[in-house]
Amino acid sequence: MLLSPNILAAMAGLVSCLLFMTAFARGSGMLFLFLPALPLFLIGFWIGKRALLLAMLAGLGISIVLNPLGASAVFLLFVLLPALLFTQQALLSRPAPETEDGYDWYPTGLALTHLVLYTCLLFLIMAMAYAGEDGGLQGLIAQHTESALEQMDGDLREAMQTLLTARGYAVFAAMGWIWTLLLYAVAAISNMILKEINKNIRPSLAVTPFTLPDFMLGLLVLCGVLSLFGSETLVFVGKTLLMTLLLPYFLYGLSVIHLASKAWPWRMVFLCMLYLVLLAQLWPALAIACYAIVQQCIGIGKRFGKT
Repeated sequence: MLLSPNILAAMAGLVSCLLFMTAFARGSGMLFLFLPALPLFLIGFWIGKRALLLAMLAGLGISIVLNPLGASAVFLLFVLLPALLFTQQALLSRPAPETEDGYDWYPTGLALTHLVLYTCLLFLIMAMAYAGEDGGLQGLIAQHTESALEQMDGDLREAMQTLLTARGYAVFAAMGWIWTLLLYAVAAISNMILKEINKNIRPSLAVTPFTLPDFMLGLLVLCGVLSLFGSETLVFVGKTLLMTLLLPYFLYGLSVIHLASKAWPWRMVFLCMLYLVLLAQLWPALAIACYAIVQQCIGIGKRFGKT
């Protein structure tokens, strides 16, 4: 290694900050949320968690010097902390002599579950911060999108207004799903790059069947109650969180489908068709998530039955 790990970590933080500033300044949408995470994941899955923490501190320090505090807060909450959280969980392991590399790694699905819970926490903070505004967070979004909708065609504008009014929670939840999955994609790509040059710590970040925590069911029930019996703001928050929390269940169901279809002769055709349907429709994703919920309930029932 030509440069010390500390210098490499500081360089990763610098590159991440510069990528964020470039994408943020140009209004590049989701790019400024996941592209700056690439050098962070590269340093984390190459050298380790300590190097990632150093890169995070270096990037944040540079951002505070060069950017307004608001932009630095966005960088911290939406890029640095999620990258640190996911890498911290993904690099957890325990010795397992029976495995190929000698370690039993923390399930990727559970690491993503932590990321989903963090996403829900961010949404709750935003909802509480704008609770005093007219219409709350939902009303604020409607105000900001009104000018953009005015430039659209009449029918399209009306359809978008209806969607934001009646299904605003689904839009927020979809943004949470997309953000989480994009960060995961960047992490997986980073690990694949490192694997090609034999610099990776963890062999793979593939999502395999995992055991979801029991408290996730409690959170789903709580959000369901809020979405049915709360005030208008609580209903919006409850529905958004409920749909966001379905992502780990969807990933579990998808991992089971991948595992069950391994021996199928037309597996690739089936998976391609499945993903095309998932991109076009919402209900298959909800059906897969519901299957995972049923499986978790059955598992809990069996455990109670044994006791």
